[in-house]
Order: sequence, then structure tokens, then C-alpha cells
Amino acid sequence: MSRTDITHARHHRELAMMPIFRPLRRGERNIKRGIDIRYGIKGGTVHLQSIDLLGIDDQSIFFVLLALAGIERNDRGLLPAVPSGPIGKDLRSKIRIDGLMDDIQKITTSEKELAGYLEIHGTTVTWGRIREGMKRLQGISFHYSMETGEEYGSNLLSWHKDPEGKVHVAFNPLNTFAILSQHVRIDLTERKMIETEWGKAAHAWLCSWLRPGKENSILPQTLGEHVWSHPAS
Repeated sequence: MSRTDITHARHHRELAMMPIFRPLRRGERNIKRGIDIRYGIKGGTVHLQSIDLLGIDDQSIFFVLLALAGIERNDRGLLPAVPSGPIGKDLRSKIRIDGLMDDIQKITTSEKELAGYLEIHGTTVTWGRIREGMKRLQGISFHYSMETGEEYGSNLLSWHKDPEGKVHVAFNPLNTFAILSQHVRIDLTERKMIETEWGKAAHAWLCSWLRPGKENSILPQTLGEHVWSHPAS
């Protein structure tokens, strides 16, 4: 598959169903109410926190990064617990994985490539918009408490842009597992055809909730509650 042909993002099911991203009204992000979510997942509990609200524009950046990681997934794309190079060390330091020494998935992309996938060409603030979204994504921290008694903390991702414009990204352990193994597919081809932020949010949640080959039903009011649920602390 060509890197220019991203069709889906491989996401962790429980993370994908959490109300981390939602449609934001004008000026709402400036209120700084942040995110504070506790969510039960298979094998334990996740507590996510962020000082920022994250919108559907941030979700789009995250899905593109996950899609690229899904294409590149292999042992060579893993960042070890003790990296040898300066970029790897920076990524590992910024993602702040506490209490876990597992390898994590990493990718290398570029400003131009990300702008192309996000379809925000032709503006002097292109990288600025992407950078602000990447900063918000890196600002999401979570604490995972396993039923076995093991615990660890991590940021959602970490990133490093080098002087040549290459963007290096490392992912948290849960998304690393989804990229390499069991996952839900967020269809990015369908997402491109959806014009509203509400529609994109609903589509992403439904992709995570409805298992392939299965049928189910949900009330519009219930779906709306998932899309608009307020993750503020």
C-alpha cells in the first residue's frame, strides 16, 4: 500500500469510545475546562486528563497519525525502552511512560505529508495549526490500573520535529497494541465524505462501537450523548 493511500486508522476500541474529542463551539476551547475521564476497559481502568479541550480537528490529526502507523507497523517501527539516538530518547522522555518498559510504536512523517492528508494546503499557518493540535494530543495523559495490580502512566503520544521538517511520533502502549494487533478500524474514506464535525464524531464512535459484520441499533438521543458528552473536570 502506498503511503499516499491511507484508508483507515487502527485504533484501540476503548480509547476510541471515550469522549476525548468532540465538536467545539467557537471560543469554547479558550475556556480551558480540560478533560478528566475515568473509564473501565478490558483488564483495568483508564483515567485520562488534559488541560485542553480537544476538537474534531485534533481527532483528524490523530487518525492520520494512526493510519500512517498502521501502514508502517513492524518490528523496525518500534521504539525500545532505552533508545540509542537523540530523537528516540526525546520521544521516549516526552511520552512519559512510567512503570512500563515495553517497546512502543513510532513513525516518521513530514510537515508537507501531514498537511496533504489533512487537506490544509496553501496557507502560511499550515504547520502552526498542525503543531497546536500535536501539542494538545501530547498533553493528554492517562493512568492505567490493571486488574492484576500493575499500573503505569503515559501521554497519548509524543513528537519531535527535526530541522529538515521531518516529524517523528511515538504512541502510547494501548495504541501500540492496537496498531500491531487487535483494533477497530476508523474508515477515513467515509470520514472524508462527511462535512459536519458532529457527523465526523458520530462516525468515529460508530466505527468503534459496531463490530464488522454485525448489526445493531442505537437511539439518536443516545448517539448524541456519546458525541456531545462533556469530558470537563
